[in-house]
Amino acid sequence: MNPIDDDGRTRSLYFDTDCLALIENRWKLSTKEIVIENEYFYIENEENKKLIPLKKAHIRSGASWNKAYQAIKHNRFYNLNKATIKNLLDALGALYILNVYYKDEVKKIGRYVDEIDDHYGSEIFLVHIYQATQMDVKSKMDDTCIIDFNEQEYEKSIVLIKYDDESFSKIHNAYINDCKATRERILGRKEVQVFLEENPDINTDSIKAICQQMDKNSLISECQCLNALGQIERMNEKRAELVLNKNTSIYPECIANEGDNPEDILEVNIS
Repeated sequence: MNPIDDDGRTRSLYFDTDCLALIENRWKLSTKEIVIENEYFYIENEENKKLIPLKKAHIRSGASWNKAYQAIKHNRFYNLNKATIKNLLDALGALYILNVYYKDEVKKIGRYVDEIDDHYGSEIFLVHIYQATQMDVKSKMDDTCIIDFNEQEYEKSIVLIKYDDESFSKIHNAYINDCKATRERILGRKEVQVFLEENPDINTDSIKAICQQMDKNSLISECQCLNALGQIERMNEKRAELVLNKNTSIYPECIANEGDNPEDILEVNIS
């Protein structure tokens, strides 16, 4: 960044309207929430434990802790009353969040996500964690597959629990293979073969349409194959990880290869 002043000269960077504004534009840190959780802090109102320290911090004089800091820096004698515990905790919280993002860790947590330390390296704060591992499995998979996605809770979160990209791709490929196997089982049924011989104009691209015209929707549940998805569970190939919420896509887009003839025959969700 090379900011220019009103006279066209290169000026120094501003902490808030330059640096924090750049970070806000990339990662939307103004919505990130932390919670005070320490035995030495006696805060009766639970709502007062919740902090959003970078809210409006990218705007000049937008954050009260930064405004207080600037006032005390320029005139400590007259502005010492602005050095409140609230401003101190908000400033510490802002520093903590920036340090977490600066460290930029990805933590592999394997199959089990029950015991996650939400202190995330702090003795004072808890981070807001969003779990995105419960999803519908479909022929086209991306963030839209996440079940009951909560935009507000997502925006509060600093850390995400998600499947790693390799596991996500394996889940998608397994689903495609199970759909193909289910399709072959249905088309291999004698009653289906007889129906198609008697109705040669029927489009065989859609298994659901065939079952509906046969008035045999139960065929899909009778013939469904979940071998590939089951193998991922048995072989412990479904791995999760902790990543920072950087306001980007959680999962890559996975679509079937041309010619695989995928269709949402199976209704499956995983967690």
